[in-house]
Amino acid sequence: MNITGDTKVTCIRKDKNYYWKSWKKFKECTAKEKEEFNLAQYPSNCILFDRDLNTTNIDVINKDYLNFIKKLNSKNILRFTADRSPHGYHILVPIQDFDKYDEDIKNEVKRILIKELECDESKISNKGVISIAGRPHFKDGNIYRQIAYIAGKNKLDDRYYNLAKDIVKAKKNMINQLNTDTDFTDYFEKDPFWKYIKTNKIPENSNRDMTIFPNLAIAAVKSGKSDEEIRSIIEPVIKENFPGKNYAEFYGWLKKARAGEINTYNPFQLNLWTKEYASKELYDLKPIELEEVEEIKDAKTKFKIYWDDNLDTAKNINTTWLIDKWLPCNDICFVAGKAASYKSTICLHFAYAISRGKLVFNKYKTLKKKVLYLNEENSANILLSMIDRVKRGLDIEDKDKNIAFSILEGIRLDKADDLKFLINFINKYNIEVLICDSFRRFIGFDENNATEINKIFNNLKYVRKHCNNLTIIILHHLKKDNGQYVYDLRDMLRGSSDIVNSADSIIGIKRKHGSNAIRIEHIKNRSGEELTNKIVLLDSGEKKDMAYLYESDKTADKTRLQSKPDKCAEEIIKYIKDNNITSFRRADLKGKINYSYDTITKALKLLDIDQSIISFGSTKNRQFKLADFI
Repeated sequence: MNITGDTKVTCIRKDKNYYWKSWKKFKECTAKEKEEFNLAQYPSNCILFDRDLNTTNIDVINKDYLNFIKKLNSKNILRFTADRSPHGYHILVPIQDFDKYDEDIKNEVKRILIKELECDESKISNKGVISIAGRPHFKDGNIYRQIAYIAGKNKLDDRYYNLAKDIVKAKKNMINQLNTDTDFTDYFEKDPFWKYIKTNKIPENSNRDMTIFPNLAIAAVKSGKSDEEIRSIIEPVIKENFPGKNYAEFYGWLKKARAGEINTYNPFQLNLWTKEYASKELYDLKPIELEEVEEIKDAKTKFKIYWDDNLDTAKNINTTWLIDKWLPCNDICFVAGKAASYKSTICLHFAYAISRGKLVFNKYKTLKKKVLYLNEENSANILLSMIDRVKRGLDIEDKDKNIAFSILEGIRLDKADDLKFLINFINKYNIEVLICDSFRRFIGFDENNATEINKIFNNLKYVRKHCNNLTIIILHHLKKDNGQYVYDLRDMLRGSSDIVNSADSIIGIKRKHGSNAIRIEHIKNRSGEELTNKIVLLDSGEKKDMAYLYESDKTADKTRLQSKPDKCAEEIIKYIKDNNITSFRRADLKGKINYSYDTITKALKLLDIDQSIISFGSTKNRQFKLADFI
């Protein structure tokens, strides 16, 4: 192997119990060290094929080697370096333009070829190590010769790159699915990788800070534990089992995970690590294999493809608002709130405003469309009473054929026959808006099941596609909370996080018990600016028989809905701005902000969630500053 000045080298002699303390660049070695090293990291543009035959019989090894070279040549791999090893041989193959490949694709190419040629799969690592021919071997101290050296680089068949690219894409999809489906709450009690690092020494130079620490940080955040709890669990393990490492190095990764800079736990990566350094895989993951694709002849066109010169025939992609600034046409939109937050009343208000082309909240224009409202939540008496109040609030006295209802018919979105009925009805009567009240009543499975949720969204998209790009509105519930913590509203939707990920838009509703003031805001809006903290008042009239909904911009109405942490957060921002404070600690607010320590803590959490402030420093000495955009 060609050793350059930047090649990292070391010396390990297990037979003499002798080790260098660390790896060194060749150019930094002394003359004695240059004569002594017996291991080196091979170039990143190479693939290492390691054949361990569990025999020292030279005839068996030579025969296997000759057969292996034929296999290499059959793949147009003609240039390589081959060295003997204690029980076989290893072959280093340089690949033309290999360093231009994406790192994930490069590793997958290695895996494909190494597996095809039945070599040691632990040698996939991008920090691969090779023993130096002609020097004492690190295992037994014997000297093994070089078998062959043929200079040059090999041009890899494009099919390996293309196959690797497909596998990487499939793996990423699987990893995302695993992250969605996996409950990390019991990670520190049940996870096999955590159990391994908790009970085993993790050696230096094993890429632990770039593999273990980021994945561990992501899992720790997903577990829902506080920084203090995480530290109490992880710091003793790093101190005991990670020689040369400290908690501060891990904490840097934890901050990245908290900030969302890293968020995908990668069990495939950890399996590769344990396979290389522990000779086993800890996660039982179904391998992603490749399928040979046969040529399809005379296939019918399945998808419409646009060339650049006829793109103007595609549909205009500018947003058309069904409810101005709130709800685009053709969205799959969730309207989410807790029980008794007036979700049904507001969605009936939407339905009748759209069916008549009236204003929503006496402010936002609508497009007049036909509406189908599927009610699986309320009894006929309750629904009809709400409808009467909403119609009076919109000053609607007559009846028409622009809105239709089902009442507790048991319609399901996960049944093919029910979907077929809906599609036929919607198309027959030219329905353009479908409202489902409420989500949990239309499914027959646990709403936490990400796989089933994904299927439901596929069903919804199928209905939308076959019903002239229908707009779909679905009422949904928020989780219960105990009032002890401050939550990001996106994390409060009941069920799998795939609901938030897959919906086009989500409107959140919040109301204090006994109040007629309702806070409405976008939790998500792919098509435009997210509207936040809009206060809508419900006027029931002198006879208490109507539901007139209108938006208010009065400060007094806004404060009626604010919690103590909300009000405290506003005072913190005002105090920091008024006094031109560049950074501050929680303790600095004592005596300046007239709220309890607990309320200030919750207020800072609220400001952190909406990115009004950023935090830095250790947990004990955490500081805050205003975000740049404020």
